[in-house]
Amino acid sequence: MKVRGIQTTHPKFLTRRKHLLVAKQRVKSEEMKWRWG
Repeated sequence: MKVRGIQTTHPKFLTRRKHLLVAKQRVKSEEMKWRWG
């Protein structure tokens, strides 16, 4: 699997990337909660 020409087969990198995505989604949902009460 390649992302932006960078080899991302390393498990640590993949899990870190996944964690980042999850964190972003979590922050978004939290923002929505605060915004819409």
